[in-house]
Amino acid sequence: MNGITLDHLSNALCDELASGIELRPRDDRTVVLLPFVDGYGDSLAVVIEEAEEGFFLTDEGYTFGQVAEFTGTTDSGAAVWRRLGEIALRHGVTFEGVELLTDAPDMRAVARGLLRLSSAITEALHIGRLSVPAVGVPFDEEIKLFLRDHQIPFETNQQVIGSSKAPHRVDFIIRNSKEIVAQAIGSEQSMRRALNIFYDLTELSGDYIPVAFLDDEKEGYSNTTYTQLSYKADVFAWSQRNRFLEYWYRKHTAPQDTATRPIPEPQEQE
Repeated sequence: MNGITLDHLSNALCDELASGIELRPRDDRTVVLLPFVDGYGDSLAVVIEEAEEGFFLTDEGYTFGQVAEFTGTTDSGAAVWRRLGEIALRHGVTFEGVELLTDAPDMRAVARGLLRLSSAITEALHIGRLSVPAVGVPFDEEIKLFLRDHQIPFETNQQVIGSSKAPHRVDFIIRNSKEIVAQAIGSEQSMRRALNIFYDLTELSGDYIPVAFLDDEKEGYSNTTYTQLSYKADVFAWSQRNRFLEYWYRKHTAPQDTATRPIPEPQEQE
């Protein structure tokens, strides 16, 4: 015998899962951050609401938003949404409207629902990424080219820890006297994600400067989310990206040098 029993393994799994779960109360619901991550390195989140008979669990449209961003479609007749419905059914949850959801009569069913939803979300995100057509230049690649062309040092795919102790994988870290944390925003979902990251990081310390590069050729941004983002970060529309050069120069230049070195005039983009 190797000493492994079902009881020992069950207890170890429960302890490991419990240690990686974080609860965030929000009004009349609870956001559960699970010990599973998406393609950005962020924790998967499921919202639990009390219902008349038990509980109601939902991803609040997160999966729909991500797959829509990957595939470029919200058309209800698109094949990708039929596949998402099949994924939900296979994992024992429901795809309804724009949400993956399930109900639970008791706490044991809540635990089962959390695992089923996280499995469905993970598979759906994988399918969404495989569906991305290989055409055009991704927005984050455009930003990389822009920063390189102007010899602005940056790093990508870096992980930072916020005040919640949760790790966040950020699009860009631009080095300065303080670190500029920059997010590429091309959808309402990515705007909300950036807002959550910026709140978490700036509550931790003042060493981070939040910046958002906004693809203003895209539509569908919420005015409310945009207003919140503008309050929390410096936002640069991509059609006016040379404004960032002036911003960078002001941030990067020591105070004693600013009087002798003029701010460069923005150049027209082709």
